[in-house]
Amino acid sequence: MHSTNHSMQSHPKFKAKFERDLKALYADKKYEEFIKGFRQYKKLNTPDDTLVIYYYESLMHERLYFIVVNYALERMHEGEGNYEDNTEYMLKAMLEDKRYEEIIDFSNHLMREDIPHRFRMMIQEIRQDATHAIEDTQRERLTKLKKKEVIDDLIDNETFIKYSDEHKLNFLKKIIEQETDSYRELVRDLIPSTSSNMVITMMLIYLKTIDDNESLEVSKDDHALTVTPRELPVLEETRLGGGVRQAVNDKIESQAPDLVDVMDAFVIGVLMQVYPFDPPFDDAELVNGFVNLGLEMVNIPHDYETDESVLEWIKKHM
Repeated sequence: MHSTNHSMQSHPKFKAKFERDLKALYADKKYEEFIKGFRQYKKLNTPDDTLVIYYYESLMHERLYFIVVNYALERMHEGEGNYEDNTEYMLKAMLEDKRYEEIIDFSNHLMREDIPHRFRMMIQEIRQDATHAIEDTQRERLTKLKKKEVIDDLIDNETFIKYSDEHKLNFLKKIIEQETDSYRELVRDLIPSTSSNMVITMMLIYLKTIDDNESLEVSKDDHALTVTPRELPVLEETRLGGGVRQAVNDKIESQAPDLVDVMDAFVIGVLMQVYPFDPPFDDAELVNGFVNLGLEMVNIPHDYETDESVLEWIKKHM
């Protein structure tokens, strides 16, 4: 009898009706019923990408974010469905569930891969939202502290070294906003052994904030530079953070307004990776390179011809 029932349920007509019923439930916004029906359906048949997206959306409406994450990871592990869809919904669910550091860790891994531009742009948008959420959370906490008050107990070098890069960045943001010089020696001691370009940049911003006037050597990407933190330009006064950024925004806004925020984040992201080093290209080459990549992401025709070396340099530091 069980075999007969299974045969009937896997019959094309039964399958088609089941799918119609599920789509009707979704269209009527009966998300809880859709979720139950989908789970029954996938025991009998392999759901197509459309039904899976409806399932993700229904779970999101019901705020079942942990189920979205687990199901997406399961599908990616098994190589099922569209990898980009699975990744997008997993990251969106993490964002709603306030799992911001997990988003950043996962996106750091993905951004090092050779992935399509559209996919990269989507990841960057969610990563940016997660970063802003972390900043907002930290800002709320910091407003409760006096400006010169040292945050928590002083930490030592060994403790800082054990932090993840994201934890280090959050900590550095805190002490920059506090303008406390309590960590001057710690930061100066650890800059030479720090491998993350982003963390090095934040360390330099911290030293500049506290008016450190003692020179030190900074190394990034096999290049070394001796700087005096106090004399370093603020980000907005660098070529990338000033003229190049503004020119990119202006050109993108005239052709793809919806892309402005994403491209602005890209330019700032590259700046944070290379600061305080000067890009090895002139402003026009950099502007054309950023605009070229941005418009190609959304398949907009353009005539911003750019040398491949410029594009590769930008991609390397995105």
